Amino acid sequence: MKKLLVILLISALLSACNSFESTPSIEKLEATPKDVQEVIELVDPASSLSLQAITKKGNITYIIYQSTASVTASLEKQGDKLNVKLVTKPKHSNEIEQHVFELIGDEETETIDVLVNGESTPLAMHAGL
Repeated sequence: MKKLLVILLISALLSACNSFESTPSIEKLEATPKDVQEVIELVDPASSLSLQAITKKGNITYIIYQSTASVTASLEKQGDKLNVKLVTKPKHSNEIEQHVFELIGDEETETIDVLVNGESTPLAMHAGL
């Protein structure tokens, strides 16, 4: 009887763990993963590829935005569409900086739209690892 009770308890616990839905998240990275940086470096810095995405296994996508401004990011979910909202704030420097964000999606997301200061902006490059 004890064994049956333990098995039922473990089953219930595992079922509860699987019932949590993952929610999309975005985080600005201070250090870019080496494999991602290698792909970024393949692009000529003088080109107009200011917005790029690199997708890794699973639901991880790195959003790379090059700008002279400081950049923050937030997410908005609309059904199966995920809006990545990048907001820029001018700085007193004209030096172009690389801003890398790690986006962890969910299984429901079919489309990712990147909005820079409220305007939908096409990705200049989308690569996979």
